[in-house]
Amino acid sequence: MTTSSATSILYSSRPWSFTASLIPLLHLTLLHPSTPILTTTSITLTVLLTQSCSNYTNTYYDYINGVDKNTNKHGDRGIRDGHVTIRSCKIAAIATGITSILIHFLLVSSPPPPPPPP
Repeated sequence: MTTSSATSILYSSRPWSFTASLIPLLHLTLLHPSTPILTTTSITLTVLLTQSCSNYTNTYYDYINGVDKNTNKHGDRGIRDGHVTIRSCKIAAIATGITSILIHFLLVSSPPPPPPPP
């Protein structure tokens, strides 16, 4: 049986893999503590959404290309095991990708913050 509840879709984003993106970002934040909180938050959100987009895309194409076989016990088999539908996985990939691009362009197009007073 296939379900596409919010929990299943979130689980299919593979949140346990987010540390691969967040640890380098944490190091960068610690090296540049004067970065405004809004900038740091925007970058963090963009990184998480991009990671989610790539995870959804990977799940989708693994299923389409037949990588997720019933005999394969490893990897993410969200669609094959019925945790998420093909359609909802594709929509999640597109939505997270577009949202991360929009946040990135808003971040890039915003003026830099004024320098701190001496």
